[in-house]
Amino acid sequence: MAEVNYTASTASANGDESLEPSVEILDPRITSSSHSNDKHSEDNDEEKKVSNRPSRDAWRQQRLPAWQPILTADTVLPAFFLLAIALIPIGAGLLVSSNSVKEYVYEYTDCISTDGKKKWRGNKIKCECIHNFTIDKDFDAPVFLYYGLSNYYQNHRRYAKSRDDTQLAGTQAKHIKDCHPYDYDKNKRLIAPCGAIANSLFTDTFQLYYQPTDSNYEPIDLAQTHIAWPTDKEYLFNNPKDGFDSKIGRPPLWTKNIDDLDPNHPINNGYDNEHLIVWMRTAAFP
Repeated sequence: MAEVNYTASTASANGDESLEPSVEILDPRITSSSHSNDKHSEDNDEEKKVSNRPSRDAWRQQRLPAWQPILTADTVLPAFFLLAIALIPIGAGLLVSSNSVKEYVYEYTDCISTDGKKKWRGNKIKCECIHNFTIDKDFDAPVFLYYGLSNYYQNHRRYAKSRDDTQLAGTQAKHIKDCHPYDYDKNKRLIAPCGAIANSLFTDTFQLYYQPTDSNYEPIDLAQTHIAWPTDKEYLFNNPKDGFDSKIGRPPLWTKNIDDLDPNHPINNGYDNEHLIVWMRTAAFP
C-alpha cells in the first residue's frame, strides 16, 4: 500500500494566503526498485573494473628483477681496449684481402662504334665498340668480367614481382601470374620466360683479345657457366622435362627464343642459361 504525505502551509500575518495542501505519494515498490537498480548498476561497474584490471603477477606489474649497469671510466676503458685488440687483427685481414683484389674499370656508354658513328643509346641497331687497354698487374685466376648499370631500378616493386617462378622451375603452366603485360605476345601465345625482368635481359656481349705482339690478336675464351649461384641453378631454374613447346612466344625485346640463348653450349640453354639466372636475381639497390 502506498504511503501518503500531507503537508500544509500556514497563512501569513496579513491573512492573504490560504492553506495550500500538497500531497506526495510514495510508492514503496518504486523506491525499492530504484534502489535495487542503482545497486545493480554499481555492482556491474565494479565487476567491469575488476575484469579490466591486469593480473597482479610480476610480469604484468613490471616487478621483474632487472640489472642496470653503472658505466664508469674504470669499467668502460678496459672494455674498449679489449675490443680494439680483438678487432685489430680482423681489420688487418680485411685490409689485406681488399688490397689483393685487382680491378680494371672502363665505362663504354659513349664508346665510338667501329663504323665511326657514336653509339646510339636505346636503339636496336647492332653496334660494335673496341677499347684497347693495358693491364700493368698480373690478375690471378679466376678473373671475372662484370657489367654495371646506373639509374636502373631493379628494386622497383612492380618490376621485381613481374616474373613467374613456377614457369622458371620448369612447369609449363597454361596460366601465369604477375607477368602482365608481358604474359602473352601479339599472337596470343604464352611468353617464355614471362615478365618485365626477363624482357629487359641485358644483351650486350663481350669478347677479350690478347695481343702478344704488335700485330696479332688472340681471342681469350670466356667461360659462360659457373657464374650463377649453385642453389639457383639447382633448385629454382630448370628446363621442362618434355622440352619447350613450339607454340610458346618470346619476350618482345628478345631476338632469340628461350632454347637458343647459347648455341655454342647446349647445356647452357633455356631456363638453365646462367646469364638469364644471374639477371633474374634482381639487385637490392639501384
